[in-house]
Amino acid sequence: MTRMTNNDDVEARDIASRLLDQTGRALVTGDFELFAPCFHLPQVLSSQLGERTLLRHEEVQEVFERVRWHYRGLQITKMQRRCMASMFVDHHTILSVHRTRLLRGADLVQKPFKALSTITQVGGVWRIKSCDYAIKDSLRHNRAIHGTRPPATQAV
Repeated sequence: MTRMTNNDDVEARDIASRLLDQTGRALVTGDFELFAPCFHLPQVLSSQLGERTLLRHEEVQEVFERVRWHYRGLQITKMQRRCMASMFVDHHTILSVHRTRLLRGADLVQKPFKALSTITQVGGVWRIKSCDYAIKDSLRHNRAIHGTRPPATQAV
């Protein structure tokens, strides 16, 4: 396996893109069984509200359900995710940045946001180990990641 020395490794990008596609499909369709195998435990999530470490499969499912709850509230019909850059840190670790756009029809329903993921290979399988979300304009979305649902009347 050849490693490139620039900031965007094609192989790393392919691995990250496959995980983005799989987790994105799972979030849109509600398929937790498709989602769960993409994540390594412990899983570290960071956002504007701080950092949270998930230790159990059930905690990953809780976050999945809260984020889906947020997306249903926005009535999203499509999620566009694009890997912007990926690179190998070592033979078993990738750093990757992606951007997400949430749409209802053709309308953007939340400002696009970026996330930095650490992807690790364990037992020959690539999984997301941590993700740092840069969601600056949606308290609801940040709360969904961190474990609290806002009141239904609160502004997005």
